[in-house]
Amino acid sequence: MSDKPFQYACVDYNQPIGAVHIDEFGRSRTTPGLTIGTHYRETYVLHFITAGKGRFTYGDTTVALSRNQAFLMTPHVPYYYIPDETDPWEYYWICFDGEGARTLVVGAGIADEPPYFAYEPDDIIELKNFIDMYPYNLHTINVSDQLMALSRLFDVMARLSRRTSRSVPLSDPVLSAVAFMENNYFRSFDVTQLSAMLHISRPYFTQIFARETGMSPAAYLTRLRTDKAKLLMHDNPSLSVQEVARAVGYVNPARFSKSFQRVTGSTPQSWIKRHRKSQEV
Repeated sequence: MSDKPFQYACVDYNQPIGAVHIDEFGRSRTTPGLTIGTHYRETYVLHFITAGKGRFTYGDTTVALSRNQAFLMTPHVPYYYIPDETDPWEYYWICFDGEGARTLVVGAGIADEPPYFAYEPDDIIELKNFIDMYPYNLHTINVSDQLMALSRLFDVMARLSRRTSRSVPLSDPVLSAVAFMENNYFRSFDVTQLSAMLHISRPYFTQIFARETGMSPAAYLTRLRTDKAKLLMHDNPSLSVQEVARAVGYVNPARFSKSFQRVTGSTPQSWIKRHRKSQEV
């Protein structure tokens, strides 16, 4: 294979199909030392490194990644990734969103931090073969392409869910809890009320939820509300912290700020300032 940098992508301009929608997929070998990801993505993006190496930064943490490792970018979170100067990485990527996107990521066992993990070559063989079918340029995908891409994404997630120790198939109570939180995060409720709605004790609910998702239900709800808050602040920077807090289910703005800082490492005010600066770059 040539050592020259290259990139090609397939972009979907059609309406979403179902609860998960493929936005882009492609393959890339970047220019050594080129920083990518200085803006916030609107979708989930999975990168599977197939050759070379580079550095991936999330929050205040930077890690060196190489072949047979992958990293996940989540919506409205700043990430930076830089190929190595002497051995730049090559990777396949796929972008997806939709109402079911987060549930899919949780089910695959890759929702919790750190946002990178090892994979086996067989995990992405169908996705690689599919992407390699397309020419090395920008290509608009049609409905048939979209459905085929979805099937490859689900194949990857199924393989990851079988392999990772962080994941087991989600049981009915956990699926119901995740669905309820996704659809009602803006309401004021806590884990005790949620477990009562499911007719199981809070200790047992917390135990099975943590075992199957890798985090407690309280942590999942906090992270979900934080993600929604970042989306709101991204789209409506004029909103006050109090307004954002109420919109994502917090009665007390101080508690919202504390939870937001615990998840992101910065206050809502600092996050907004940093986001504005990134947009100006």
